[in-house]
Amino acid sequence: TPLPPGFLRLALGTVPFEHRPCRWDVGVVQADALGADAAATLEALTVLETQLPELWAREQAWLEARGQPLLVLGDVPPAAAELARRVGAPLVWLASFGWEAIYAPMGPPFAVWASRALAAYRQGDLLLRCPLAMPIDWGIPELAIGLTAGSPRLEPGSLARQLQLPDERDRCVLVSFGGMG
Repeated sequence: TPLPPGFLRLALGTVPFEHRPCRWDVGVVQADALGADAAATLEALTVLETQLPELWAREQAWLEARGQPLLVLGDVPPAAAELARRVGAPLVWLASFGWEAIYAPMGPPFAVWASRALAAYRQGDLLLRCPLAMPIDWGIPELAIGLTAGSPRLEPGSLARQLQLPDERDRCVLVSFGGMG
């Protein structure tokens, strides 16, 4: 993942991990806070396509060198399907959407990318469907998972001051996307 190690430590808590910075998908390049940059997204997809063969080979070699049982869990880079195939591992998707559902409405230039994503998703062995998911029809077994909450890691009073929350917090709703950074 290209996620920073600090985020992973926060998200995973005491679970040990090895961080291997790499990029498996590009998603949608944002033009601004609400808009997509279609041309930049197509360019990024094309660049990634040229980088994937080396990435698959490198990660396959690294995984096989571990000599341990493997499971590929993807959230939701289509390229994970090829990695799972190369290492002979089961493939589980953890998803609230798939890129086929995002790319298809972006017009004809994205049709091939939507089609490739759907074909990759259909290679999975299981879909763990996240709460509040978009419709997902990949034709693979699925299991709906409920809302999951972790244990608070921050002191509530300090966080309330940092976020400048009002004293009457029973009338306050905090909505965030992507974590508290």
